[in-house]
Amino acid sequence: MQTRGLAVVASILFASTVAFASPPSKVVVDIDFTRLAVGTSMACGFPVFVRAVGTVQVTLFHDAGGHVIKELDTFPGFRTIFFAPTKETSYEFPSGPNTYHYPDGAYLGASVTVIVNGSLAKVPGVAADAGRMTFTGVVIDFTPEGIPVVDFDLTSPDTATGHFGSDTRANRCAALDP
Repeated sequence: MQTRGLAVVASILFASTVAFASPPSKVVVDIDFTRLAVGTSMACGFPVFVRAVGTVQVTLFHDAGGHVIKELDTFPGFRTIFFAPTKETSYEFPSGPNTYHYPDGAYLGASVTVIVNGSLAKVPGVAADAGRMTFTGVVIDFTPEGIPVVDFDLTSPDTATGHFGSDTRANRCAALDP
């Protein structure tokens, strides 16, 4: 009898905690930007551009106080395209989901753990850079929709499991200048 009472109390406490938590919010962002890939252009000896285009679906999870504590970004139809106009060549690849954990909530200067899963890059002729990488970052801003803007160094993961190292400038140049 005592065990059942504890289970009921625990259920009520859990249910009340969940009831006060804010439901996840969802934001859909269409992205289409192009920039000169300076380092790749210098390595190749011809102009190389990178275009990011597609939809990003952002789901923000909140604590009981309404603060963002987790973010899940998915990329349906999103593509990263490297192209060399003078060579009339290009290649593209999709992106996997990213998860952001804000252990103390998302505020300016807050620490964040970024988890990148799936395909990170795919240069034709070599194995895809794919797997799971974690990074430590910091919140540097917020979008008008309330999405934290996070700064972290993609070249310095805290952990990495999978296959990485194929998305090099030399491999990009070879793919764009066959």
